[in-house]
Amino acid sequence: MADKIVIFGGSGFLGQRLVRLAAEKGYQVVSVSRKGAPIPAESWHTKVEWVKADVFVLKEWQMVLEDAEVVVDCIGILQQKKVAGITYAKFNVEVAQILASEAKEQKVPLFVYISAKRFIPIILKQYFESKQQAEKQVRCYYPEALIIRPSLFIGKERQGTQLLDRFIKLIRKLPFFSNFLSDFKPQTVETGAKDILGEITQKLVSLENRQT
Repeated sequence: MADKIVIFGGSGFLGQRLVRLAAEKGYQVVSVSRKGAPIPAESWHTKVEWVKADVFVLKEWQMVLEDAEVVVDCIGILQQKKVAGITYAKFNVEVAQILASEAKEQKVPLFVYISAKRFIPIILKQYFESKQQAEKQVRCYYPEALIIRPSLFIGKERQGTQLLDRFIKLIRKLPFFSNFLSDFKPQTVETGAKDILGEITQKLVSLENRQT
């Protein structure tokens, strides 16, 4: 039977690519998100189990972790909307703690957290700090968790990422900013998803070899 991978945030910017790639690679894929199945429907959607759930309401999604080999946390926000209760503390840190805790409780072998590599800490200081806090929470439950730190994912449907990419490429030409932006290595979200799935596959093989 194919390895079961549960992806939280499967309808998001990165999550939807990762869900599709994993399904096409033959994984048993479960996508958990507030939206559930994407609309309009596409042919590959039938290869995925779509679960519509609120990550903060455990009873809506706990059952899908049964027999899972991998849990991937793709949930996160780049910008806060404090008036609406959308904060880094809640959606970056608390979500990671909830998912890692429950995955550990249900003995899921591998937990994957999509973090972030610092590329412009002056502007996004709180964001990067929240990602570091989330990593610490995950490590409490999974010392050998797969922590992935991409720089910046770019996609057509998120014009803000394209604008940020152009802006940073412009200012990095200035002597003062060149050192700050040395780790700025943007990539398309499609390429990022392929790289992440590749790392997950390698980690699973490593875990399986260790057990034999």
